[in-house]
Amino acid sequence: MGYTQITATKYAHGSLHMTSMPYHGAILTHSLNRRVTDSAAATALATGHKTNNGMVAILPIGTHLQNSLPAVLIIQISPGSFFHFGENR
Repeated sequence: MGYTQITATKYAHGSLHMTSMPYHGAILTHSLNRRVTDSAAATALATGHKTNNGMVAILPIGTHLQNSLPAVLIIQISPGSFFHFGENR
């Protein structure tokens, strides 16, 4: 949820518990090579590193990234960033 959605919700419903928390954070979800991302955003969440669109858990220079979860059956590409790597999704 972005700041715009939080502000709109506060106007519509009053105060929110989440805005009283001592720490707030924000992230940028674009990939390395595009402003609009595909599953590269999931790679950033799974590994802590941004990559190019079309790549899953691998850097553009070919370095395979360590994922945060063990290998399992991959049924969709975004969750696949947590389990697999590849240059061509």
